[in-house]
Amino acid sequence: MLFIFSGGEGFALVDSLRAATPTLNPDAAKAPDALEMDKDYFTGVLFKSKKMVKEVLMDQKKIQGIGNSYADEILWDARVSPFSISSTIPEKIVNKLFHSLKSVLKEAITAIAKENGDELRGELRDFMKVHGAKLKKSPSGAVVKSEKIGGRTSYYTDEQQLYS
Repeated sequence: MLFIFSGGEGFALVDSLRAATPTLNPDAAKAPDALEMDKDYFTGVLFKSKKMVKEVLMDQKKIQGIGNSYADEILWDARVSPFSISSTIPEKIVNKLFHSLKSVLKEAITAIAKENGDELRGELRDFMKVHGAKLKKSPSGAVVKSEKIGGRTSYYTDEQQLYS
């Protein structure tokens, strides 16, 4: 899909995974953006769900803006296993997870802006610590493993605590 604005500038959307749903004048989102939600909302979303935490983080109807790769990075940063049942994660760890969510996304925005400037050119992942088939070890030296969760490849290490 190609978008061209009246000034002549535009952009193209290429969706090889067929996950995007381009919509003109969409209804306002009911779920908050990951960087705009508060800790109470985040805690409530996790405590109300019996799903794996990675699935909850990626559920765009609950939290907007977290995809597969960033969910892996957030969970590794907080040292929470993607297989953890979200409602079983202790409140102290939920606080750590909330902090990791904010810091990982902000760091990614900074890294992408530094690399791209004001032009978006593809998906940058050079700064990722565990998400990627070529990454064999985390920055702390743990072996990076992969497994499918909800049809998506998840990358994680044994450094991450399982809550169930």
